Amino acid sequence: MIAPALTAAVLLATSVSGQPAPAVTGDVVQIPMSASDAAETEAVADRFFRRLQTEGSSSGAIRELFEGTPLAGRTLELQQLTSSADLALSLIGPIRSWSLVRSENFGASIYRQTYVAEAAEAPLVVYFYFYRTDDGWASISIYLTTEPASLF
Repeated sequence: MIAPALTAAVLLATSVSGQPAPAVTGDVVQIPMSASDAAETEAVADRFFRRLQTEGSSSGAIRELFEGTPLAGRTLELQQLTSSADLALSLIGPIRSWSLVRSENFGASIYRQTYVAEAAEAPLVVYFYFYRTDDGWASISIYLTTEPASLF
């Protein structure tokens, strides 16, 4: 049985939202991202999925994702995200694998990676948002959904 679509998001400006991932409208200037920058953000996503896979819960993965960022102190929003993500995981089953399906940068300082994680009953689509700080790339938002239509 395929679970109904579930969505969870933490956005720095809007807290938790059940709305679709914000679309980028207008002309977007694509600036090539360096291989080292791409590798840095991909490593963050890989750690996130490995924790989901090994722990079966999103709490540790979400906490690590936002560690050292302004979102780390937003306990209520992170608890809501964890609760929604854990509900999705309980409906779709354990994460078996994941793959990067799209990378987009918006200017030189915002980067979005889109992943599809395969689970027993349904896919999990995960959008990671990163911001270039003086110290490197920082996680600023994540959007998770069991609705693959968000990819198209």
